[in-house]
Amino acid sequence: MIITSASCLIALSFSTSLPLTTDLTNPPPETNDFTFQADVAAPDTLATLLEDVITPAPVEPPVPGQLWQGWGVDPQATPAQSCDGFFANIPRTPLACYPETPPAEETINTLPAGELAYRALALTKIEGAGLKVQPHIRAYVGVPTLVHATHPTRETTVELLSHPIHITFTASSYTYTFNDGSAPLVTTDPSGPFPISRLRHIYHQPFPTQTITLETIWSAHITHPTTGQIITLNNALTTRETSQPFEVRKAKGYLTDTAEELKGR
Repeated sequence: MIITSASCLIALSFSTSLPLTTDLTNPPPETNDFTFQADVAAPDTLATLLEDVITPAPVEPPVPGQLWQGWGVDPQATPAQSCDGFFANIPRTPLACYPETPPAEETINTLPAGELAYRALALTKIEGAGLKVQPHIRAYVGVPTLVHATHPTRETTVELLSHPIHITFTASSYTYTFNDGSAPLVTTDPSGPFPISRLRHIYHQPFPTQTITLETIWSAHITHPTTGQIITLNNALTTRETSQPFEVRKAKGYLTDTAEELKGR
């Protein structure tokens, strides 16, 4: 007879021979052959193989010192104490383990500074650097078009683990794209309104509709709400903004006689 299960292979062999005629006064000697063979699976394999023949584990975690899954392992007990019968003698690592101890409640002071900074940034949304174009309604071919950023810094406050986190953003670079095939203008200078004219662009052909795009890279300075520590992250955020459409027109020149004009003619 061969008995197999998902967990182990047990072969039992019985052989009994009796004569066809029995002499009760002089019975023949009995011949009984008995063999036992057990092929036990490896510990890790055993746990998998037993899934089909062992009652599923309860959902709730076990009480320390009690059995789990019927033959589970108490980490504090020896195998004989935690399993019964055949399974008690199987050399193994724990086949059923108790859930890990849940982590302590997370607070703002248990967060590492770097994780606090990145989690605060994930909650952040800011506007761009405030792109301004002069003149803003119409530009002229051959005449400089001026650009500047009105807000080289931004500030915001987010809430993390019931604490307000103050963040200051400082623009570290500006990239202006003029959308006429020219190379972008990359600078760290926010410049300013006219008559400041450090950032300029000259269009060489007219456009019925044109726009300018500004991409700003920001560094973030995050203030820890309880320690006051300043955590700085370079290149933490990028914003992109586009100007209102404007026309690029050819400039026209007119000759006048100023002297005659002054005379009213």
